[in-house]
Amino acid sequence: MLIYVRAINPHKYTDEDREFFHNQTEYQEGTPSVARRLKAEMESIQDPDEALRQHPDWALVRFPNGQWLFGHGVNSHGLRVGRGTLVVKDSRGQVRIFFGHVCGTNQFLDNPDFWQFQSLNNFYARVADGRVLREWFPDQ
Repeated sequence: MLIYVRAINPHKYTDEDREFFHNQTEYQEGTPSVARRLKAEMESIQDPDEALRQHPDWALVRFPNGQWLFGHGVNSHGLRVGRGTLVVKDSRGQVRIFFGHVCGTNQFLDNPDFWQFQSLNNFYARVADGRVLREWFPDQ
């Protein structure tokens, strides 16, 4: 006998999400509506410490040269809505979205010493190298 369990999920996938899932060839994972929601939340926050006060589940990285970024990565493992989505805002004011395999909540943000990031440029070169994550450009 087969038993189907339907998880209660308050998130409603958008038409954009469904089209993205159906036509996805470039990205392993990620959810456009979750990325857009995180991007909108991050755009209005100017201070990284305020970001963590408002969103304790996000992460903050401060680089040796004074630059910083904060963001949130949705773990790819399990059935989380938005899995494989990483959104960050940096000290330049940029909000960037990456889709792919996020191995653990806030991967790349949770242990910057392990990844040996020294600056924003170094972070983006490593994260967006296309091996694990690819940058997603909404509306393009």
